[in-house]
Amino acid sequence: MKSPVGWVLPAIAAVAATFAVVANKNLPVAVAAAAIAVLAASLLFAQAWSARVPPAPELPMSLASDADRLRLAFRSGRIGREEIAITLNRLERSFRDPELSAPSSAELARVAELTPEEFLRYVAAGLDRLEVAT
Repeated sequence: MKSPVGWVLPAIAAVAATFAVVANKNLPVAVAAAAIAVLAASLLFAQAWSARVPPAPELPMSLASDADRLRLAFRSGRIGREEIAITLNRLERSFRDPELSAPSSAELARVAELTPEEFLRYVAAGLDRLEVAT
């Protein structure tokens, strides 16, 4: 439940603004009341501004999980295909052959240029090799 103190500043601003309007020809009272109303409204604005919750920081890709990075890679076209080929190679080195070399830039370029059907066959073959190794 919200504290009733949260209504103090709006109430002060409203009452002071009312006094400023009602003071009519009494200029010192009108100016003082208007100044109080503006001050209360300014404090209310500052209070609301300082109470804002900053947006949650977005995790850099280095901190995202492998599954998140692969999901993004499958939606990222050519660069994503290179990321998938690198990940498949890393998994093969982890499970199957630690002496396996990293894919060359020419190999990555070849994979990136595959048609979608050829690329899916490439991924399926890599997954089959991993499945046999585990």
